[in-house]
Amino acid sequence: SFETTRQRKDGSAIDVAVTMMPIRNSAGEVVGASVIARDTSDRRRTEDALRESAAVEAEQARIATALAEASAFLASGLEPEGLYETILGRMAQVVPGTSSYILAYQEGWAVVMGMVGEPSLPPGTRVALLEGAEGLFPRSPGQARLLSETRGAKGWRSLAPWVGEYEVRSTIVVPLIVHGETYGCVGVGSTTAGVHGPRHFQVVHAFAERLMQALWNARLYQMEKGRARAAEQLAALRSDFVSTASHELRTPLAAALGYAEMLESRWAQLTEGQRRLHVQRIVQAANRQKRLIDDLLRVSTLEAEQLTVQWQEVSLVDVVCRAMEMVNGSYPKQVIDAEGPPGLTVVTDGSHLEQVLTNLLDN
Repeated sequence: SFETTRQRKDGSAIDVAVTMMPIRNSAGEVVGASVIARDTSDRRRTEDALRESAAVEAEQARIATALAEASAFLASGLEPEGLYETILGRMAQVVPGTSSYILAYQEGWAVVMGMVGEPSLPPGTRVALLEGAEGLFPRSPGQARLLSETRGAKGWRSLAPWVGEYEVRSTIVVPLIVHGETYGCVGVGSTTAGVHGPRHFQVVHAFAERLMQALWNARLYQMEKGRARAAEQLAALRSDFVSTASHELRTPLAAALGYAEMLESRWAQLTEGQRRLHVQRIVQAANRQKRLIDDLLRVSTLEAEQLTVQWQEVSLVDVVCRAMEMVNGSYPKQVIDAEGPPGLTVVTDGSHLEQVLTNLLDN
C-alpha cells in the first residue's frame, strides 16, 4: 500500500491511496495483479486543515505568551529604563522582521527610543523629519499602516539614509497615542517582501496598546514623583519659615514688652521726652510685628493660590520711596539712599513690590 498522486481523465491531479495485491494460479505463480485506488483528497484536505489549525493555535499561544510577558514586565515597574528594548524583544518573537523599533516625535523629528535587530541605531538618533512623512510616521489611528511591498509606495525611498543596506520591503507601523497626544510610533520592518499580513498587523496593534498604557502609567508616575518632591520641598520651606517667623515675631514683641515694662516701672522718673520716645519705640515694634503677621497671611494666600495681582504701570521711584519711608520710621538712626532715573516705570503690582522691598530693607 502507498499514497501517491494520479491523473484523472480530464488531466486534473487527484490524491489516491493505492493497494496492490498479486493474483496467483493454482500453482502459486503470480499471473496478474489487483490494483485498488481510493480517492483521499477529502482526507488530505482535512489533515492539511488540522495541521494548519494546529500551527495557528501554536502561533496564537506564542503571541499570547509574548503579550502576557510584556504586560507583566510593564506592570512590574514604572521607570522607562529598559522598557523599550524589552517590549520590542517580545514583539520580535512573534512578528517576523529584520528590525523592530519605537520612535518618538520630538521637535519635528522622528527619534529612536529603542530598536532591536538590524539596523541597530542607538537611542536619540534622529531618523527623519516628520514634515511630509505622515505615511512613514503615522500620527493618528487611521494612519496605521501595513505594507507587504514598499517598492513604489510613496515616501519609503526617504528611509534609505538611515536603513543603509537594509532596504525595507515589508513593514507595519502603528502610532502611539497617549490620551489624545501622539507620542511616536512602534513598527517592524523586514528586508523580505510579503512577510507581513493582517494577523501580524493585529499583533503589533496589541503591543502598541500595552505600550501606550505603560507610557501613560510612567508619565503619571513621574508626575507623582514630581509632586512628592515639591511637597517635600514645600514642607522643608514651611519648617524653615515657621522657625524664622517665630524668631522674627518674638523680637519686636520682646522690644515692645521691654519698653512697656520700663514705662510702667519708671514712669515718674522719666521725662516727658523719654516717655514719648519709649512710646514711639513700642509703636514701631508693634508696626514691625504687624508687618510680619501680614507676611504670614500673604504666605497662606500663596499656598492656597488665592493671591491676586493687579498689573499696572507704576513709577519704580515712587515704590522705592514709599518702602524707604516705612523702614525709616522703624530705624531712625539708619540712613537709606536711593539713586535712579525719575522716569523709570515698570509693569507690576505696586503694593506687592512695595512689600517685597520693605521686607528686604527691614531685614
